[in-house]
Amino acid sequence: MYLETERCVICKFEPENATELYKVLSDPKVMQYIEPAFDMDKTIQFITEYGLCEHPLVYALKWRQTDEVAGHVIFHPYDENGFEIGWVLGQEYWGKGIADEVTKALMRYSKSITKTLVIECDERQEISRHIALKNGFEYESKTDGIVVYRLKLQQ
Repeated sequence: MYLETERCVICKFEPENATELYKVLSDPKVMQYIEPAFDMDKTIQFITEYGLCEHPLVYALKWRQTDEVAGHVIFHPYDENGFEIGWVLGQEYWGKGIADEVTKALMRYSKSITKTLVIECDERQEISRHIALKNGFEYESKTDGIVVYRLKLQQ
């Protein structure tokens, strides 16, 4: 997958992206509702296992002005009817509407390949909830503090 938005590029990870992604995933505030902050080894393992595999589960999110890795995008099959989408952004990119921009791009891209999209997040992630509802996703379920929102795509 390769997608361009107004300000970002979503593309396959390269091994050399580890240092820039480490800046994002090592930040405890960024990782607050996800899992403990990553060290460099865990960042390399993450990119290798989930981004450099034959069918990636995550993609690099690059800021077009600088070509710097601003975070990553989640995009992979979720169940028989849908794909999961999501994003993790470095703090310097918060509050700029990037998550909404990326969500809209993934929605457009997905219309020809899946029936539904899912956003899965910690129940305390107010921004993720806001973006899901703003883009027409509907609450589906909550298990162990993880909320699932689903959007039915027109086919």
